[in-house]
Amino acid sequence: MSRLVLGVAFLLLLLAAPARAALVQLPLDRLVTRSSPDGGLAFAMPELWGMNADSVRLELVFQPLGDDPLEPELLVDGKVVARERLSPQRFAWSHRFRDLPAGGSTVRVLLSRERLCTAGGPAGALDAAASRLVVETGEEGVLLPAVDQLLGPFGGNELVVWTPLGVAGDWQLSWAARLAQGWALRDLHRAPRVRTARLPIGRGSFELLPGVDTDAMPGGLNVVIGTLDELEGLVSERVLGQIGAAYVGLLTDPAQPFKAWLVISGRDEREVATAAAAVARPGFAWPNGSAVLLDPADPDLAAVAPYRVLTGPRQADAAPAGRSFASLGWTTGTWRLDQDRIVEVDLLVNGDPAALPGAASIRLNGDYAPGFAAGSALHLRANGLFVGSVALDPQGGSLREEALEVPLHRLRQGSNRLELIPEVAVDPQILCGAGMGGIEPTLTLYEDSSIDVPWLGSPGGASDIASWMMGADLAGSELRQGATWVLGDQRPQTVDAALTLLAARAQIASRFLSEARITFDRGFSGTDVVLVGSWAGIDKILSGRPIIDEPSGMFAADQARLADARGLFKFGLGSAAVEPLRQIVQLLVARNAPQEGSAMFAFQRGSQRVVAVAGRDGTELVQAVQSLVERRRDVMLEGDVVTIGQGGRQMVAHRAIIEQGPEQPEGQLQTIAFELVRMAQETPLRWLAVMFGAVVLLAFLTLAATRSRRVRDAETA
Repeated sequence: MSRLVLGVAFLLLLLAAPARAALVQLPLDRLVTRSSPDGGLAFAMPELWGMNADSVRLELVFQPLGDDPLEPELLVDGKVVARERLSPQRFAWSHRFRDLPAGGSTVRVLLSRERLCTAGGPAGALDAAASRLVVETGEEGVLLPAVDQLLGPFGGNELVVWTPLGVAGDWQLSWAARLAQGWALRDLHRAPRVRTARLPIGRGSFELLPGVDTDAMPGGLNVVIGTLDELEGLVSERVLGQIGAAYVGLLTDPAQPFKAWLVISGRDEREVATAAAAVARPGFAWPNGSAVLLDPADPDLAAVAPYRVLTGPRQADAAPAGRSFASLGWTTGTWRLDQDRIVEVDLLVNGDPAALPGAASIRLNGDYAPGFAAGSALHLRANGLFVGSVALDPQGGSLREEALEVPLHRLRQGSNRLELIPEVAVDPQILCGAGMGGIEPTLTLYEDSSIDVPWLGSPGGASDIASWMMGADLAGSELRQGATWVLGDQRPQTVDAALTLLAARAQIASRFLSEARITFDRGFSGTDVVLVGSWAGIDKILSGRPIIDEPSGMFAADQARLADARGLFKFGLGSAAVEPLRQIVQLLVARNAPQEGSAMFAFQRGSQRVVAVAGRDGTELVQAVQSLVERRRDVMLEGDVVTIGQGGRQMVAHRAIIEQGPEQPEGQLQTIAFELVRMAQETPLRWLAVMFGAVVLLAFLTLAATRSRRVRDAETA
């Protein structure tokens, strides 16, 4: 009996024992955004994704600089949340946040400013390396930024998927499309360019990627995908090692802080695909600057190994200024630069500047007061990426002659966020000099500060027949199987064009890209079909010839699927739709395409819609896609064809008139006639009809209200 009692008591003790808490400790020197001469500092609160934080606390350690007590203050977004008085014998302070600061909030430790201008100076300084942000959770976890959050600091205008052979399979394209979707939906004005490329082999400048020429890779997020054997010698053994399982690792190089590499690998293609699928899951996340090992059978977080973390900004190469067509000013304002203030302005850009040379010029007109330490500067960020700095004179000065160049590839079509970020320190000797006591270091920017952007094409006005593909009228569509996107060739421009259209459709329609499938395989089904490629590639698709002449670069599974070269029309797209498309292609090539450059055409039969985007080469194909993404309208004209001029600066729509004879099978095209239709010419007629309808409706409502009032007055009388 006694043994039973002891056993029950022991079991109760086990149940009552608190679960082992997991601690995540982040040294503040990795989070610090700015220090100040008063010994304090400021940092941005990291996102706490993927874990339920039981508590978050700051453990601050100070170094005494005298015998006087220290009185630090803790501020969150400018609001004081705690104060403490510390003696020289106990220069440590642990503060537990009652209300967890939101991710991105500015946390500032402020010391006694009143002592700056006294003989004794500050009583102490904060030791950032010894101080820590401690997150305690009852679960095993880490700080996990979500997939789309990762694209914040590293996402420029382009996401590059690097493979050993420069060829991406279906699953790689699908993964890139899903990541692009998260990118686009996170910022509705942001449609990234996604492309695949061959890994630049060379003497690596980054120890974790020793076989890759990382300098040849663009800024932003670079995704490296391959098996362990394919990446052997390209990726450090520290990364690959004896993993033996699917691997996802985010690497950042202190020398190139605005580049990031995401390595996805495994022992075979199945494990690599498992890792890619795990990353594409909604809510999947990984530690910033860390590697994650995944169990192929259960792709959940298994282990974490820290690597590099992001460091300070880097001076970017300035591009020559382009020809300006517009300027944008902001309202005159004055900012205290020793506080955590950011000057923001929104720049709207017509056209897609990503592939164009030149730069936008930021011309600042302003004044700033003295009081800054040497090395203080204003940093300019464009869409989250560092582009340049303006040094501040400790004695004060003017910004009237200052100009910053923003390379066009750092901008995107639509809305762009430009930020002036102060990275300043107050110089006590200047601040406390004779006659300068209590002066506040300030910056005043005047409203005639300008942003000059090169001419990027027509500012709009032309319409777009691809609205259904971009999501405008998909509400009632049958899309259970989603749209199928068939690529006519393997060129990077073709993949880039398809993924750009996909991301644009997702961001406008707020639809998941998992509903779409990008493939080289022509055995597909679905209500929507999109053909992307050169004129020759489109002709291959429609004629049933092999799309890929030399599929040696494809994975074995892709080669097997491509074995049946005539699988295109076995499912979904019937032969009745093939002949009309071929006739449209032949007529366009014969009459318009060689002169106009590139084209997009649409054909609809019943509930099935087929769209093709084509060009004579990859450059024209990309121009066609950029023009279509740039312009949209509410309603698609059934059977429309659009041809786009050189450089994408002219869009002309043709109407394909479909006539159906009673003796012919339903859907058979009898006559194709093309008539030039200027979409802009239709616009005044539409507005006139709308205005006339509004006037009639207003008159009817007025008459009804008058009659109702008369009846009411009669009843009252």
